[in-house]
Amino acid sequence: MEKEMNILYKFEDNSYEIIQLFSENGPIPSKIITSVYSEFKRPGSPDGLLLSSIDEIGRFVVDLLSETDSPEGYILSIEDYNIGVDSCLDTEQFREIFRRFGTNIQNPDSGNKKKNLFTKFFN
Repeated sequence: MEKEMNILYKFEDNSYEIIQLFSENGPIPSKIITSVYSEFKRPGSPDGLLLSSIDEIGRFVVDLLSETDSPEGYILSIEDYNIGVDSCLDTEQFREIFRRFGTNIQNPDSGNKKKNLFTKFFN
């Protein structure tokens, strides 16, 4: 099981490009990324991880979390990442950039899901 996943993207030419995918264990294996991305790749699109919207990035990340059995992921734009890096004073703050500035996405299949009032009540 992977730890939480971090995803860095940029918006360019009316599409979202995923630049980096990694966890505390290091980079996500390209074989896994390619197999999950194959469901999202449009015919004739150039090489690279290009998606059409933030929602599509979210669906891609959920599929990737399920495939790697990771409990959660954080997506972050390159602009927000640069702001976070500028505000870092030490390595601990650097490690927290994705948590502080990123958007959290939970793996719906993970047993490590955080419980809220409704899940406690209905389960």
